[in-house]
Amino acid sequence: MRCKGCGVVLQTDSKEIEGYTPKLSNELCYRCFILKHYQEDQHHVYKSGFPKIDHDGVIIYLVSLLHLNTLFMYNLNNFYNNKMILLVNHVDLLPKTVDFDKMVNTIKKNHQRELANFLSVLPISALKGYQLEKLLNVIISNN
Repeated sequence: MRCKGCGVVLQTDSKEIEGYTPKLSNELCYRCFILKHYQEDQHHVYKSGFPKIDHDGVIIYLVSLLHLNTLFMYNLNNFYNNKMILLVNHVDLLPKTVDFDKMVNTIKKNHQRELANFLSVLPISALKGYQLEKLLNVIISNN
C-alpha cells in the first residue's frame, strides 16, 4: 500500500525509514500525516530518495535564485562524495548593478561546510545563456 500524500510504500518496521506508519491501514505515512494535520514538515531526507550516481560523476546542483533559502535543506554531502557544481539560475532577474562575484563569495562564506565537495559556484541564466560556456569549461576540465 502507498501513502496517499507522497506515494511512498508504507511500512511499520522503522521510523527511520521512509514510509513509516504505525498501522498499515493508515492512508498517510507519518511525515505526510504531520504535514497535513500540523502543517509541519519533518525535513526527513532518506538516502533511498536520491538517485544512485557513479562515484566518478560530477553532480550539477541547480537552484533558482528565488529559492536560495532552501539551498542546503538537503545537504548533498551526506549522500554523495562526488564533486559537485552549484548553479544559481535566474540571475537575469537581478538588477544589472549586482556584483555576481560578491554574491558567489557570500554564498561560499555562509555555506563553507555544505560546499566542501563543490568545484564551483556559478550564477547563470539558462534563459539568456549567461555563464553557460564557463559551466561547460568547468565540466570538461573536471572529467
